[in-house]
Amino acid sequence: MSRWLILTGLLVSQAQAATNIDCDKVRDDDLMCLACNIYHESGNQSLDGKVAVGAVTINRVKSLYYPNSICEVVWQNSQFSWTNDGKTDFTPNSKWWVQAKDIAKGFMVATGKPHGAFNDPTQCALFYHADYVTPYWSYDKKMEKTTQIENHIFYRHIAMGCPTENVLAVSSNAPLSLNNN
Repeated sequence: MSRWLILTGLLVSQAQAATNIDCDKVRDDDLMCLACNIYHESGNQSLDGKVAVGAVTINRVKSLYYPNSICEVVWQNSQFSWTNDGKTDFTPNSKWWVQAKDIAKGFMVATGKPHGAFNDPTQCALFYHADYVTPYWSYDKKMEKTTQIENHIFYRHIAMGCPTENVLAVSSNAPLSLNNN
């Protein structure tokens, strides 16, 4: 009986380890960096809120003013609150994580020809903040509020232009799933 309990305990521990991603350890995998950013910045929001955070990340990658890879954008110093809060950055296997990964897979097609495009819900935003804070940069006269989606307010900087021309690609082969698998 004790062997069975030990074996069961090991299997449960391995299963839990396989379903939790330590975002700090996937800094060289653009897909996982994007999924982690979507999850930690907007995991509890609707599909629109998650897509908007992904859009800002991709807008930055395509902008001349930010690094050229998703991981470099996500982990750029002091850009996203979850990367600087000192907390461990694990993602449980939940519908939020599954949806974040699915959205990230869709955005990864954005570097090639679109397979089903949609308008950028942020209208070319490179910046956003939660509606319960007012960061100093939001007062800059060159910042233009583009939209608010749930509790995030999105901005573009007039002088930086629109790196994605309002269209981002989402793969028709990466359906959004809301199950817990």
